[in-house]
Amino acid sequence: MSVIVIAIYVLVIFGSTTLGACAGLGGGIIIKPTLDYIHLDTVRVIGFYSANAVFAMSCRSSIKAILSKHKFNWQLILLIAISSMVGGYLGNLVFNLLRDNLGERIVNLTQSGLLCLMMLLLVLYFVKPPKSHNFKNPLLIMLCGLLLGLVSAFLSIGGGPANVALYSWLFGLTLKESVIYSLATIFCAQGTQLAAIALTEGYSAYPCTLLWLLIPAAILGSMLGGFIYKKSNENVIRKILIVTMAALLLVNIHNFIVAL
Repeated sequence: MSVIVIAIYVLVIFGSTTLGACAGLGGGIIIKPTLDYIHLDTVRVIGFYSANAVFAMSCRSSIKAILSKHKFNWQLILLIAISSMVGGYLGNLVFNLLRDNLGERIVNLTQSGLLCLMMLLLVLYFVKPPKSHNFKNPLLIMLCGLLLGLVSAFLSIGGGPANVALYSWLFGLTLKESVIYSLATIFCAQGTQLAAIALTEGYSAYPCTLLWLLIPAAILGSMLGGFIYKKSNENVIRKILIVTMAALLLVNIHNFIVAL
């Protein structure tokens, strides 16, 4: 791998996590479509890099949340964690089944199509948020965790804004509370996906050397973005959020058309 390609990967990861943290998005939902757009590697390798970067970010953010001594609803976290782990396993399974039986082109097409739909729904949600509910049914909570974990692992994006939107809408959580439970979803789903890779194909099947640069870039980007996020007012953050998701919608539409 050339120095230029390595530099592009590092800059994309760093820039994505910085912008994602600035907008309160996390970085995974930016990393995957951006790397698909640049298309320096296969869908499988891009997903692997994105999953590792997202998992590293979730580890750092989870540790920070725990150290903040925030009062958690541990029953809710447990339900989300268990269902997200199952979802993460299923997401990785679906990815491998599609790739092995239908090829990477179909996987890329499916991922790009789902991301287009997700971006459109998120833009509509954040422009005009619907009335929130306050459901407490454990089965519904686990179903949400399962679905979000599956999508997170299949797309290798983490899914921060989708998690936050769904948890806020269905369970009446504030945005800050939703972010905490979103972290649990991302940590468990991406962790399960990476564990499944380690136990099946093995990390030796992937180019892992670059991870020594990408993981620190992801962590540093999230730290810088988080600092900017704290210094910005809500109006600025909202505008960054909407513009970023609209731009991502266009990128994913491009990726979908190219994959056709």
